[in-house]
Amino acid sequence: MTNEQSIPVSHRAPPPPNFTFETDYNPAGSPAGHALVLVVDDNVTDVWLVMEAFNEIGLTPDLLVAADGEEALTVLDRIEANLLPCPQLVVLDLNLPKVNGFQVLKRIRSSPKFAGKPVAIFTSSNTAADKQEADRLGASAYIGKPSNLSVLPQIGKQLGQLIAESSRPH
Repeated sequence: MTNEQSIPVSHRAPPPPNFTFETDYNPAGSPAGHALVLVVDDNVTDVWLVMEAFNEIGLTPDLLVAADGEEALTVLDRIEANLLPCPQLVVLDLNLPKVNGFQVLKRIRSSPKFAGKPVAIFTSSNTAADKQEADRLGASAYIGKPSNLSVLPQIGKQLGQLIAESSRPH
């Protein structure tokens, strides 16, 4: 018996069609005007929460996932080299392996490609010091990871507003 068969069906979600890892992303496969969101998180459950938050409000952006801070920096390099499109939103965890979220945020804010692009911190940390540092480094929003799924529509609405704001002409 495989591990997948031993997990009750109610605990498995099929992989969504709009969920890809950086190495698999093909911008030609996205419809014109479809939002692209870069999610930087090492926990697949938290990536699923982001996807579900969007689904709760009827949005289905393409999710480009970087599983750690080092991979996020590689994605940023590829965006700056015009090998990947620039996302309309970055959803960034702070507690990442290899390179922490604050270092990734600094890099994003130093890139002209990301000028005016929102970065939402999505973290389990609720310390005042982390909130202040994220704000100082230019985070657009600071969202706590939910312990209750009933707040997903509010999270989705907040993330959706950030996408809408980034899509307006400046």
